[in-house]
Order: sequence, then C-alpha cells, then structure tokens
Amino acid sequence: PEAPPGVRERSLAEFASGMRLLKNGLGIEARQRLSDALRSGGLDKDRANETREALTELSETLVFGSGVAQRDPFAREFIIPEGGVLAKIAQNQTNGLHWKFIARINGITNPKRIRSGQRLKLLSGPFHAVIKKSDYRLDLWMGDEKTRVYVRSFDVGLGRDNRTPTGRFEVSSRVENPQHTDPETGKIFGKDDPMNPVGEFWIAIKGTEATTKNLSGFGLHGTIEENSIGRSESLGCVRMLPDDIALVYEVLSPSRSEVEFLP
Repeated sequence: PEAPPGVRERSLAEFASGMRLLKNGLGIEARQRLSDALRSGGLDKDRANETREALTELSETLVFGSGVAQRDPFAREFIIPEGGVLAKIAQNQTNGLHWKFIARINGITNPKRIRSGQRLKLLSGPFHAVIKKSDYRLDLWMGDEKTRVYVRSFDVGLGRDNRTPTGRFEVSSRVENPQHTDPETGKIFGKDDPMNPVGEFWIAIKGTEATTKNLSGFGLHGTIEENSIGRSESLGCVRMLPDDIALVYEVLSPSRSEVEFLP
C-alpha cells in the first residue's frame, strides 16, 4: 500500500539529505540517513532501488572492508592478545558473529596463523534479515532498532503454495554441514552428501509473536537447485545461493538476530 503523504515527504527529505551527505564524502552519516529513508517505506520503487545500490556500495568498505572508518558506531579496532583465538574473540567481542566473518572482513585465510599484537576490525552487529516475499528478496540490516542500517540484499527462493509464512521470528540455531530429513518422504541426507537439498548451511528460526510462535521447522538454507532462486518451490523455507547463505550464516546469530517476513 502507498505510504501516507507525511511518510513520503519525510522519506524523500531523508533520501535527498542522504545523497547530499554521500556526495560530500560523509559516508557514515549518509548511511544512516539513507537507511532511515529506506526503512520508512515511503520511497517509490526507483528511489528505493537507488538507495539500496548506494548503501550496498558503502557496505563494501564500511562493512566488508578491513578498515575502520572514523565515527563508525558499528566498527572498532581490536588488538589480538597473547594466545588469542578467533573463535573466542568472536564469542566475547561481538554480538554473536561467527569467527569466519571476522576472518572474511580482515582477509585472514588461515585462522591458526593470527598473532598477538595483530590489529583486527570487529563489528558490533547484531545483524537482522527482512524477507520481502513478493520480491523474492532478503535485505540484510545491522544494528539495534533505532539505529539500524542497511547492508545489502540477496535473491531468495520461497515455499510453494504460499507455504512461507509472514511475521516475526528470531534465529534459534545455526548448523554447518547439516544432516537433513525430507519431511515429505522421510529420506535422510547425511553430512557431506552432495545431494543434500539444504546445502552446507542451516539457520533455524522460531516465532516471536502470536501469529508465528507455534510455527516450527522453518529456516534459511542453501540449495543444490540454484534455478529455484526467485521462485516458489521449497517446502516453506528460504533458499539461498551457496555463497549468499555462507555469508548470512556468519552474521545471523542465535537469540540476537531477528528475521521478518513481509508479504
């Protein structure tokens, strides 16, 4: 539905302000202003797409780059202590981010070869996902409610016969290289089975409101049927391409990350 006039006016003002800030090299301020405009729901489709493109480009540096920008409320520098281990650093210094994400943004190819005194970029998170069913799109966001900023989007596949629900959930667990049992046939796919239909990663979710709290068995996962992305062919879960689910698995954390499904 079209946003009320007041919402549209505020959104356009935030959009224009954010674009000016971006043009003037104030990326941190621009990110927040443009994210606010996008979240408001008051932008038309073309401006919303333009905003996503601008914010995605910003994220390549502010989120996925190894540098820490001045005034960035989500990023900080961390010096590895004696005996430091990436897994423990991720557990103790972030809002549930996987150690593989720390390795990803810092260009670390071998986590066993980090050294004391080495400087790392850490992000505070937490990350959240919003799935727009009608667009087959997952938007990844970062931060708490009032200061949440857009990170980037991914194409997804959804459930056939409208089996994918709407409403609010939270991440309950995440599993790498999962075993999977087909709920319709009972067939079991073991770990490392190349025919496992959920791929290499499984992110389980549970409902957090009256309309979703009794729903079970839903989650986000990979797929071996890559042509099902952008279509409604799953049993209700969200399907993602292998590289995309690998990234989302690293940032969506149990008990911290929200997942919202919109029509």
